[in-house]
Amino acid sequence: MIIRNNSSSYRIDPLKSPIKANPLRNPGESLNHRLQNIFLDGIVPYFIAALCFVLIAAWEWIRWYTQTSPNPVLFTVMAIPCIATLLWKIYKGRKEVKRIKLGLAGELAVGQFLERLRAQGSHIFHDIPGEGFNLDHVVIHSSGIYVIETKTLSKPDRGESKLVYDGNRILKNKHCAG
Repeated sequence: MIIRNNSSSYRIDPLKSPIKANPLRNPGESLNHRLQNIFLDGIVPYFIAALCFVLIAAWEWIRWYTQTSPNPVLFTVMAIPCIATLLWKIYKGRKEVKRIKLGLAGELAVGQFLERLRAQGSHIFHDIPGEGFNLDHVVIHSSGIYVIETKTLSKPDRGESKLVYDGNRILKNKHCAG
């Protein structure tokens, strides 16, 4: 395949993609991946294991009820710790899921706000991964390069939340935020 430009032509190999760089990432993409991993790696295997034990125990109880030489006690004893582990994983994962969802909502909101800067000639990049860290947002403009780290804080259950910048740090309700 040959693509012609006004002054020259380019030869493109039909078997290779002309796109060399990875696609741009969405705001909060790494947080989305963490949410998926919590669910797929932290809950689904335990759910499947617990479901298997419950089904086996139910089968054994049916055999016992129909008096066909069952042993439901063994499978019930095996199912109880499996279910307890599943419930513990769900309980423990709920807090992390809530925290990640809050961070994801903040990154998406900031990302949407920053996208408006494209009209002024800025280049916007979101969720740039590094080794052990990520840059939430990078804005490249003629006035400079800006790296924006998004932090989302939840409101307290009662009262109001107040952020104050004292010149060195941000305080939330007179305590260091972050």
